[in-house]
Amino acid sequence: MIDQLYDLIGGRKTVWAAIDAFYRRVLADDTLRTFFESTDMGRLRARQSMFICMLLGGRIVYTGKDIAAAHAQAREQGLISRPRIDVDALNATRTKARLRPFL
Repeated sequence: MIDQLYDLIGGRKTVWAAIDAFYRRVLADDTLRTFFESTDMGRLRARQSMFICMLLGGRIVYTGKDIAAAHAQAREQGLISRPRIDVDALNATRTKARLRPFL
């Protein structure tokens, strides 16, 4: 079933397009853009694409860092600490990005 899902949606090309569209929206948002100022966006897009392809059953193996290691620097800088999360602002951003708001 999962292999069929990856193929059904159009494989790597579709995943890449979705990742690219997502990050274009993120970078267009004044609040979220600041979190990615020193990020190599090409590398991030490639890693995200690899990860999502793997999750959907593609024959791609994610070789990036685990989630804790990947976000360690952002945590050290206080960019993703619990007190900094504003759920209303996050939901507004998700809505602008055409994503379902969090509960």
